[in-house]
Amino acid sequence: MSGTLPARRCSLHHLAIPFKRKVAHAASERMSSEPLVFQLELANHTIGYGETLPREYVTGESIAQVRASIENIFMPLLIDFRPSSFGEVIEFAAELPCVDERAKPIERAQPITAARAAVEVAVLDAYSRAFGTDLTALAGYFEELWLEPPGSTHTARFACVVPAVGPAETKRIVRLFRLMGFRDFKLKVGDDGEAKRVKAIMVCLRRMLAKERGTLTLDANSAWSVDEALTHARNWADLPLTALEQPLAAKDLVSLASLAHDCPIPLMADESLITEADATALIDAKAAKWFNIRLSKNGGLIPSIRLAILARRAGLQIQLGCMVGETSILSAAARRFLQIVPGITRCEGNYGNWLLKGDVIQKPLGFGMRGKWRTLSGYGLGIDVDSELLDRWALTAPQRYEF
Repeated sequence: MSGTLPARRCSLHHLAIPFKRKVAHAASERMSSEPLVFQLELANHTIGYGETLPREYVTGESIAQVRASIENIFMPLLIDFRPSSFGEVIEFAAELPCVDERAKPIERAQPITAARAAVEVAVLDAYSRAFGTDLTALAGYFEELWLEPPGSTHTARFACVVPAVGPAETKRIVRLFRLMGFRDFKLKVGDDGEAKRVKAIMVCLRRMLAKERGTLTLDANSAWSVDEALTHARNWADLPLTALEQPLAAKDLVSLASLAHDCPIPLMADESLITEADATALIDAKAAKWFNIRLSKNGGLIPSIRLAILARRAGLQIQLGCMVGETSILSAAARRFLQIVPGITRCEGNYGNWLLKGDVIQKPLGFGMRGKWRTLSGYGLGIDVDSELLDRWALTAPQRYEF
């Protein structure tokens, strides 16, 4: 293709898709998902889609703030962008800001990673289709020889995440997924019912974990103080746990580092890990053994790959996580990430019809038996969003913008 290819218009779709069951943990309780879908149309009528699920307790961004960031920060950049190759698109996407750089001092700038994720994924989806270039071309941008297809295609398995439910329901969920061949589990803790829930899940998994044929992570969602976290960790020290995820408040790096030094269970950083600066601080403080990378939380594909690179250099393990309630847009982006980044065994998301009563594509992406998944092919994300489904699940009328 010769010449340049500007964007023509875009739209924001605020959706509301009910869950099939309540999802609860120490920081939140939800009965539905409210994703924001960013639709980008190029001058040649090629359309790309991105998605985000902002969580104020994670990145500090509300739905209203994401809208404002897209309108005031990202749209002006798109209006002036006229690439002639997909290489230019990757460079453009790589330079999209992760914090509001208008803030002074910049060190205290508000992260805008949730907004960035929606825009970046849509840009990559649209221009990959328009220029006929596979998204795995992203690997070459980083000049890291280990980043290449098939990535973690043959190693990554999706995990079963057990919410904050009673012990009987915990056993029911775990036994169902064990019958499906799942070997990786996460249990939500940090509430009054955690002790009974831990006991219940160990009834189901103790033999498998003792033989090192599976994994179990406990996720506290920032619920504890240092003393509480240490008490819990020491009580569970004899359990074969893979990690204790985000036990402390997200910004308390000093306490997290202190806990990491004394804790008998490896720590996983989640809400503490938003930007590259956070990753560097966590590594320098030796505050975590694991990074939980989530595309919507961390700004999209390129920032997430950057975090994976930092983790690998520091010898840390990586889990690809998700925001609960992602549609197949973010599920597809997650698969593209896994098809590029090697070394990942645990991942979350791609719940599809297991969790959501609807989606934005006709055949929602979801994991299969044993947590296995299929790679995506073709240009862009590799899925076709259905505009009628966007309208069906719309919470409000879409906001449309002409360039």
